Amino acid sequence: MGIDKSPSSLRGLGVPLALSKDHILTAAASYTEQNVVAGTAQAESGAKLVIETAGIQQDTFDIATYRGGTAGGSGGFVWKLETDTSYYGSDGYQAITDYEMLQKGDAISKTYHPPSAVVTTRGDVLVAYREVTAVTDRIVVQRRPRAGTSWESATLVFNSTLTSAKGSANYPCMCILPDGAVLLVHWVTYTMTGKAQLVAHRSTDNGATWSQTSTGALDIPVDLSTVTLGRTHIAQSGGQVLFICSVIDTGGGAGGGDNCIFQAASYDEGTSFITVGTTVAKGFKYMPSLISMADGFGLAFISAESTANFYRIPHAFYDIAATGTAYLTGATITNQQIAISSGDQLTQGGLTLWRDEDNYLYVALRTNGSTTISPAGTGNGGAWFLMISNDDGVTWYEAGGDDTIAEAMIFNVDDNSTSLADVHGVAGQGRAWLFHRFEASPGTVDNSICCTALGGWNTVNLPERGDDAKFWQRGGYTVSYLPADLPADTGVFTTTGAGAQSIDQQGLDINTTATQRRFYTLNPAPAATDTEGIYVRFTVQADSGGSINSNERAVSIRLADGAYEFEAVIRVSTTQIRLYDEVASSTLATDTVSGFSLSTTGASILLAVKGSRVSAWYRPADHLTAYKWTELASNEVLSNGGAGAATNEVKFGHLVNVGAGVQSHFREVLISYGSDTGAQLGTGFDPGSMLVPKIYPPAGRYCYVDQGLQITTRDGPAIEGLDYQIAPRAEYGIERIFHSTSPSPQNGWRSAAVASGPCPEQFIPIAPMSLSQEIQFPNDLMYLHLEGINWKTATIEGYDVDTASWTTLATVNTANTLELFGAQRYGNRVSGDSVSAATGKQPYLFFNECEGWHCKLGTGGTEKYRTIASNSEGSWGQKGSSKGTVLHLSDADAADPNGPTALELFPDRVTVVISLNGATYSAIGLRIASQETATLDIRIGHLSLGSVFVLAPQYGRGRSIEYVSNTEKFLQPDGIIRTRDRGKGRRVFGVSWTEPIDTSQFFPYGAEPEADYYKASNTAGSPAVANYGDGPFSMLGLFQHLRGSGTPVTFLPDIAYSAGGAADVRLLNRKDQQALVMVGDAISIDNVVGEEFTGDNQGEAFRIGNVTLTEVI
Repeated sequence: MGIDKSPSSLRGLGVPLALSKDHILTAAASYTEQNVVAGTAQAESGAKLVIETAGIQQDTFDIATYRGGTAGGSGGFVWKLETDTSYYGSDGYQAITDYEMLQKGDAISKTYHPPSAVVTTRGDVLVAYREVTAVTDRIVVQRRPRAGTSWESATLVFNSTLTSAKGSANYPCMCILPDGAVLLVHWVTYTMTGKAQLVAHRSTDNGATWSQTSTGALDIPVDLSTVTLGRTHIAQSGGQVLFICSVIDTGGGAGGGDNCIFQAASYDEGTSFITVGTTVAKGFKYMPSLISMADGFGLAFISAESTANFYRIPHAFYDIAATGTAYLTGATITNQQIAISSGDQLTQGGLTLWRDEDNYLYVALRTNGSTTISPAGTGNGGAWFLMISNDDGVTWYEAGGDDTIAEAMIFNVDDNSTSLADVHGVAGQGRAWLFHRFEASPGTVDNSICCTALGGWNTVNLPERGDDAKFWQRGGYTVSYLPADLPADTGVFTTTGAGAQSIDQQGLDINTTATQRRFYTLNPAPAATDTEGIYVRFTVQADSGGSINSNERAVSIRLADGAYEFEAVIRVSTTQIRLYDEVASSTLATDTVSGFSLSTTGASILLAVKGSRVSAWYRPADHLTAYKWTELASNEVLSNGGAGAATNEVKFGHLVNVGAGVQSHFREVLISYGSDTGAQLGTGFDPGSMLVPKIYPPAGRYCYVDQGLQITTRDGPAIEGLDYQIAPRAEYGIERIFHSTSPSPQNGWRSAAVASGPCPEQFIPIAPMSLSQEIQFPNDLMYLHLEGINWKTATIEGYDVDTASWTTLATVNTANTLELFGAQRYGNRVSGDSVSAATGKQPYLFFNECEGWHCKLGTGGTEKYRTIASNSEGSWGQKGSSKGTVLHLSDADAADPNGPTALELFPDRVTVVISLNGATYSAIGLRIASQETATLDIRIGHLSLGSVFVLAPQYGRGRSIEYVSNTEKFLQPDGIIRTRDRGKGRRVFGVSWTEPIDTSQFFPYGAEPEADYYKASNTAGSPAVANYGDGPFSMLGLFQHLRGSGTPVTFLPDIAYSAGGAADVRLLNRKDQQALVMVGDAISIDNVVGEEFTGDNQGEAFRIGNVTLTEVI
């Protein structure tokens, strides 16, 4: 019968389970990760195209190749979140998908001047503009972060108010430098000298902050007596920066009064500019726009009333003024009427040029009075249309259909006095952004900064025009109302009724009383057929009042040709949306909106009617970059009213009055009819055939997906039907707590940081098998070892399958015996005071033992959490006459409590050893309580979970501890020794069994020995944790199991024998009580006496050779 030989203190090695991130129960977990970034795209078997990622993401994305072909050519993709059912396709830039007024100006108290925009290398969109008020005159920048949902507040770049006695700034422009920094350049005009100079600024943090890099960047200031300055553009290519400015030459003589381009170039990243020339007497160069290209620059401008051109500029110092454009590679963009000639100048035009993420070029232009390009009315001009090139500007097509300019309209209310002005286009975050002001009459909001978005990701895409249409050959909008004017002040709407109406930052504000109605009507001309139908997308905010039981707040579409009549109505209340058949007086569908508010956020609604069929969708009217639509109705049947007035109508506003006041905001109303409707949407949307893929970007160019995720491609073609999955990863991901991923505790997991206050609770559940299958640890003595921690309290929990609940196994206080000291702070040094002696909390700390620990100073709301750099040896508070210890804080602040005050110490490592007493669990969880930390996050550098391999008998006397520094020494020829710190040093432990260990009781093989044993607890039912005498052969097996140095173990030189109860949990929080170590690559056992495999005290007795344990750092 075996004998209990349990000592009062056990020694052992914590042997970990083989764990990885795959063993974390994600369904039960609740942890965050810091610096979550884009993961690796995992391709389906057979894929040739390689997707590479950049940026950030929060969720897992599924990328589906929707159309085969080459990247940058015909190969295209759609995407969805792993948890979604609907894929997102990409609408072309011929359609407006969002509108927002960033800053509302007026003609008196506040004006905003022409904007300029750029997209940073990481995907942030920046817009710069001049803001002038009664007390300020400044250049500012607004930013929309790559994964943001709104624009940040404006950041000051240059304050003209401080230099108003000398001059004022205007016309900013921006570009990206080779190192990713943003260069911003603007004019400053000096009234005393009549000169203009360039001032340069730089941002190295994606537009968050700016520093001025050059006050007088231009070599020769511009004489304002000879030119009138206009908008500026800047681009960088090959390290050179090209700056151009639209100017009117007023110098007289040949070419006097011409639209010209002023040109300057920089070879030092915009710190200084050399004047290249001005294109005087070289023909019209009106509304120039500039982009960078792989081999130089691209320049577009209007050269005649009905001509716009595109040219390739080989380098920034190429003198356009001296050589003109005769020697440049160029092309005609359009021959439509786009400007008015007035003497020696062109006026009433507009042009902006940009390059898309997929390498296509786009030019948006303003029309002027051509009857062939405006199906909305009489061709009064003021509209904007879009041209596209897929061959770097050699040939150009009309976006929308590539047949007529009418199909390429992006903005049109058939009114030359209602238009977009000072437009600057850029592509980023999956769409095109047109930053602009308005040019309207009366123009109450003309001097505002607005942003109109084109295209982008939608789960419902606009229909194609024709069979096998390209991505830009899609339906658009014939009429596109934006709140620049009241609808009646445009060329296409008539107004009915009374009630207040005005334009504000939220849009068109309609406010009617109980006896009023106010709505607007469009009668499409030419008359649309019932098969072409009409679709409308509108954004409405139901501020107050209104019911879905009548047309108090509504949009209607009526199709009628005298033989048939169909009319569908969308009604909106503050909580519901209804689709109504006006002819049949019946409800087709009603939804109570959830997840957003119709009265604050509003809704964007898409209503389509094709003959007798109607479909409708809605989404929040937020400003996201990917829009997920909810289907309200699909392919519903409308009743036919028969013969009647042959009038097609679209109405919006407050169509009836029912005895109650109603207020609404309509932000955009976009109407498509005639050939613009393409294949239509009235019969519903089939994602299998109607979703529009986005072209895969070619190598080196990045395409924005969502949440800040960008992709590029390389290698082979895209194969239709093959998918990719991109899961997020974190720079400080949870997988880093496991040695299999991160071999050093220095590179561990961090939770998402907080700005201040306590960090949220973090729960990390680990299941070696599954949540439903309990396991038995190899030993009843379970351990959990943690390193690189910065927190105080947690619980260790086990999942009980029988009760389907988590049970607390241990409460962890890392500051155990190291808290509630009395302390006094002197600068960045902290020592004990008399309170320590009074409370009796005076532990001894060895020299530098506290390096890397954290502490809490103060109580009662004055607490400060700090990091300890080092400490001297001694007892806390100088117990008796002995020497006291002093802490050195690495991050002390003058505002920290001085004392006398309380102090708690939090070690950077802890091991918890638990006697399970036969209990089994399917999972072990670490629940870190919500608490404040010095680093504003929760950290774990390493986690080991397993059972303790108890040494029986224990190793003999003569344990050695060696410290090995990681400092490199260099001996110079003159005898001077220089050193370089290569990182942390490490401890090396040596243990051995000097006395032979008799193994007789385990032999011969086939016998059934009942060995002597060790136990770890006196609790009833607590099993043995080691068999005395099997050490030699078990150590051989342990080394084999660990693969030598392949797996680290936790060296535990002192595990207290438990008397039961609370003592079954041992918390080891001092440095010398634990060490994460690697065993050596070899071990030997030497026979001292005895025969092989013989029992009855005649067997072999082995001496175990020295075992080296090297600390993991």
